[in-house]
Amino acid sequence: MRGYGEWGGVMQNDVIDAVSHLYEAGVASPENTCIVGYSYGGYVALHAAAFTPQQFKCIVSGGGVSDLLASMKEERREKGKDSEAYDYWLKSIGDPETQREKLISASPINFADRVTAPVLLIHGEEDKIVYANQSRRMKKALEKAGADVEYLELAYEGHRYWSLENEVLYLRTIEGFLAKHLVK
Repeated sequence: MRGYGEWGGVMQNDVIDAVSHLYEAGVASPENTCIVGYSYGGYVALHAAAFTPQQFKCIVSGGGVSDLLASMKEERREKGKDSEAYDYWLKSIGDPETQREKLISASPINFADRVTAPVLLIHGEEDKIVYANQSRRMKKALEKAGADVEYLELAYEGHRYWSLENEVLYLRTIEGFLAKHLVK
């Protein structure tokens, strides 16, 4: 419950603080660290790319939210304003009517021009939890900002429980991206 309304807030700070601790302890450095996340973790990775770009050598976001306001509008449209699912997201992310500016200011898509590390976006084409439009729009925003971005959309796949073929493609794509961008 402490995480309610904290997307881009204290929950994000916990991740960045943990990474900073590893850097201070000499266990890792920004030159050899890539942040990889899926779903909420994909959002965390994109937020880190936009708000703490010096912390990471590269970014991987799978099925991640890039625009909190648009995500909430999609959720309301698809599930209904009075649905249990929408009520959960109101508590978790925030209310687009009363917290509009907060959602905008915590959305990585609005800060694509700050991203300096290469980004890999991966999304299931038929994702009904985080719609693929979140990654498609982020890709366009990053390209417009001149960022180094790669995008993989998995045909016929949702948010999870993919075919073995697409699971392997997902993992091999990440492996190749990491091998390309991290110090050896």
